[in-house]
Amino acid sequence: MIKSAITVSLVAQAKGGPFVYWDGLESAAASAAKLGFDAIEIFAPSAAAIDRPALHALLKQHHLS
Repeated sequence: MIKSAITVSLVAQAKGGPFVYWDGLESAAASAAKLGFDAIEIFAPSAAAIDRPALHALLKQHHLS
């Protein structure tokens, strides 16, 4: 099964680049879910920049992966 994903950049220097969302995970997740996407793809400055428990809760809230 093919799933759809949309990109989110958390890197300030990449704002306006080849990413769809730049204004944070919360708004990106809400918008992606509303538009019917299955997942979000996160471009972060590092793995340490992501609060994993908060991310998992956010994804669960919006039924995303």
